[in-house]
Amino acid sequence: MAETLRVPLAPFENELPGSRATHTRWWILGLVVLIMLVEAMQRASMGIAGKAIQDEFRLTTQQLGWILSAFGLGQTVSQVPWGLAGDRYGPRRILMLAVLCSAFSTAAIGFTPAGSSIAWLSVPLFLMGMRFLGGVGMAAAPSNSNKIVSLWMSSNERATGSSAIPFGSGLGSGIAPILTALTMQTWGWRFSYFLYASIACSVALVWRFFATNRPDQHPRVNAAELEHIRGGARTDGAATSKLQFGKRLPWSRMLRSRSLWVISLSFSCQQYAIMVFQTWFFIYLVKSRGLTLTQAGFWGATPFICMVLFSPFGGRASDIAVRHFGRSRGRRSTVWLGMGLSSFLLWTGSHTSNNARAIVILAVAAGFNYFALSAYWAACIDLAPTYSA
Repeated sequence: MAETLRVPLAPFENELPGSRATHTRWWILGLVVLIMLVEAMQRASMGIAGKAIQDEFRLTTQQLGWILSAFGLGQTVSQVPWGLAGDRYGPRRILMLAVLCSAFSTAAIGFTPAGSSIAWLSVPLFLMGMRFLGGVGMAAAPSNSNKIVSLWMSSNERATGSSAIPFGSGLGSGIAPILTALTMQTWGWRFSYFLYASIACSVALVWRFFATNRPDQHPRVNAAELEHIRGGARTDGAATSKLQFGKRLPWSRMLRSRSLWVISLSFSCQQYAIMVFQTWFFIYLVKSRGLTLTQAGFWGATPFICMVLFSPFGGRASDIAVRHFGRSRGRRSTVWLGMGLSSFLLWTGSHTSNNARAIVILAVAAGFNYFALSAYWAACIDLAPTYSA
């Protein structure tokens, strides 16, 4: 799986002294946004179409809960293997494989049979298996996208670059309720799964033919942009080591790191809160708040709109805080602000009886959750640039 070095083919005039830096790194980040977008749409699909699937196959609420949870289980067991693969072989192929894996599981759910000729393979087990596979694919996307950020962005742009991860995820999660609700009403829930799988495959192909592991491999990166990227890296002594693959992971140092364990614990709490929005929020609006399918489709997008709006500001705020307060205190201050406000608004919104007011408050709570998210990813790069995936 080792990548073949691609020699830059930039025009000669781009290498002249004083030439302006290209902006290819922002195009790469744009593709990261697309990858996170299609992965988020596929992840959110079951939470939106879950009620229709439950009714068609006569699933109990407990069975639907296991199906929804299977996705998280697939993510959990696959995080470290995908991260290791990205650090060892480079994130380019890993991200393509991840998107294709998710696309396969999404399309397979669309082909779910009403009954199985194999007695032991029930519909709930089949859906659990495909959702588990979807979680496996999704697990690779955030960590290897963060690896792309560590390779393509300077140390002064890390949190801003890492904001592409929550930005794409929030955008995809915001589009999914509207798009799924509209397609379900017109063509049924299966069509939405086929549509998402097709979009994911298209994004995988674009990524395969445009992206590279490192900026020095890309034909559209000139010397000025490369100097900008590496110049920032030199300020923290990672200019050379962060551009190498295949280095052995120092497990003993990683497992003894207090910062690693504390970040993981804090991030688990952050993800628990946001997973409620990504899996159960649409169902909550229909069953607990009494909204129609169309109303829930549009109102269900509001938390993810806030995620999209808040995440780039959180990334930028984290980079600015680092310049003023130092790396450790700067990253922590962004998390304190975002998660503190998010927790207060979650409590307030869940105890508000008026539907419109409650949903807006809960949506802003989700936005502040994502405000903090970029700082987590950037902190991982700060701790170990070579092993950021």
